[in-house]
Amino acid sequence: MKRRFTSLLMSTVVILGMMSCETPEIGNSKSVSTDIVFENSTKMVEFTKQYITEVSTNDLQAIMDGDDEYYLIDVRTGKENAKSYIPGAIAIPRGVLEFKISNEDVWDDEGLYMPEKDSKIVIYCKRGGRGALATKSLKDLGYTNVTSLQGGFLQWKKDFPKNIYVNVIPVSSGAAPVAAEEDEGGC
Repeated sequence: MKRRFTSLLMSTVVILGMMSCETPEIGNSKSVSTDIVFENSTKMVEFTKQYITEVSTNDLQAIMDGDDEYYLIDVRTGKENAKSYIPGAIAIPRGVLEFKISNEDVWDDEGLYMPEKDSKIVIYCKRGGRGALATKSLKDLGYTNVTSLQGGFLQWKKDFPKNIYVNVIPVSSGAAPVAAEEDEGGC
């Protein structure tokens, strides 16, 4: 009897130990282990993309043409955004997104209501890497309808070149002003 009780107790301890090694669930999505080390940022973005949804430029254009409320967030740097952006986008740089997304003052300054946890949100950056990471961060904060623009601003610029706002930078030599270029830096 004692032997059977000891065996049952050991089995229970082993099973409980194995269960504690599983990835805990948070909400409806699996939590990602925090002890994963990536070879580089490209690998990190590739890994992250399995936990998010991306939309094509055509999908974004359909969202913009539709009647549903949405938020389009540009997570590029202020310098990148100052050169050109997708009309209607709100600039919130990647480095401060998690802090500003639920700050009512940020949205009041834009004349908008702060997004609800189930609001439709589309994130974009230059090429899609920062956008993917930002999308995962918002999902981790409980936003349930957030997507990333596949290929980022550069893909949008290629597919919809007439549907961007480009700031014109005057040339100090007296020559004609030139459009700011988006081809330097960023990911």
